[in-house]
Amino acid sequence: MSEDVTDPRAGAWAATVEDMAATADAYDDAGWDTYEVEPGDTTLLATEDAERADLDVVVTGPDYETVTGLIEDGVSFTEYEVLTATEAGTVYVVVVMEDPDREVALLFAGMYGEDDAADAADAAAERGEFVVHLRGLEEEPVEFVYEDPGLFAGED
Repeated sequence: MSEDVTDPRAGAWAATVEDMAATADAYDDAGWDTYEVEPGDTTLLATEDAERADLDVVVTGPDYETVTGLIEDGVSFTEYEVLTATEAGTVYVVVVMEDPDREVALLFAGMYGEDDAADAADAAAERGEFVVHLRGLEEEPVEFVYEDPGLFAGED
């Protein structure tokens, strides 16, 4: 008899993507144009000397083109919100980037280890910013800079 052993992260990731969709629906209901980006991979990059504390988010080619197209069209994401949940040692985030003047919202999700998140938040706090690199495969990343790195640390 075999046991059904599943990765608890799969359910938590599915819930994160559902939360992203529900958040996008709320923006849609308020009349905003929303764009959801579900990454293929996320990697938290941190160095001990606080030179770097970044999140690398790899997206599909079409999603990357959507993001770069918005920026080329003059969308300016000046506000943001980071929704976090922590489960089984993993931090799950939904990031909402807003251009309130144009009522455009860009949403993307990510996940990374809780211990790594704490280290990265400390390094980013020393540096004064946390950077997300949203990129397609073999493409130059689009960088979003966050002045409150603690938002990415997860729940205490």
